[in-house]
Amino acid sequence: MLSETVKPTDLVYTNGFYYKKFTDKPYSGSVKGLDEHGYLLKGSYKEGKEEGVWEFYYDNGLIYSKSTYKDGKLHGDYEEYFSNGQLERKLTYKNGKLEGVWEEYYENGQLNYKITFKNGERIK
Repeated sequence: MLSETVKPTDLVYTNGFYYKKFTDKPYSGSVKGLDEHGYLLKGSYKEGKEEGVWEFYYDNGLIYSKSTYKDGKLHGDYEEYFSNGQLERKLTYKNGKLEGVWEEYYENGQLNYKITFKNGERIK
């Protein structure tokens, strides 16, 4: 059976979980549609929490951000892009906390700065 796909507006957030409106079971399945900021989003939930790859897009069709979730927490690479498609920032999360190098770029692609994190704390 294929998993269901709903719009973000079909879900409600209660007590730490996402539910499809008018249900009492945490939602599992895909979500696709416009978020509250007007970005197109594609993602999925498992038992009411964000899971797997999430992507947000500008209205010009280019990607705005890409991230990975595990059990409702950011886990893995997170990338944001300028509206021209150029990488703006790249960082990594581990169980919802920043881990490793955060790189921030200018719109022309030149590196602006790097910050290193360990277990959510800035170390350099």
